Amino acid sequence: MASVEEIKKEIAKVKHPEIKKDLISLGMFADANKTEDGFLIKMKTPTADRKLQISLEAQIRQFVSKIPEIGKIKIKFEVDPNLNFDDGNK
Repeated sequence: MASVEEIKKEIAKVKHPEIKKDLISLGMFADANKTEDGFLIKMKTPTADRKLQISLEAQIRQFVSKIPEIGKIKIKFEVDPNLNFDDGNK
């Protein structure tokens, strides 16, 4: 059975396309809950940029789907206006 730690480990491999840091260190991972047939993964984003969400969702699925017995993956993005990426690399 897949675990939340395994999910976080895989999400840590996904880089934000503009900031070039992984989603875990950026604080974008909110939660992962076991469902009847898989997992619901909740991610935080500072804006409702749907294009970015679609891109990140595809990457998250690519990595998380490699976990044995993960089951069905549902990814939900929640806008968190307090999430601030202090990026000094730009």
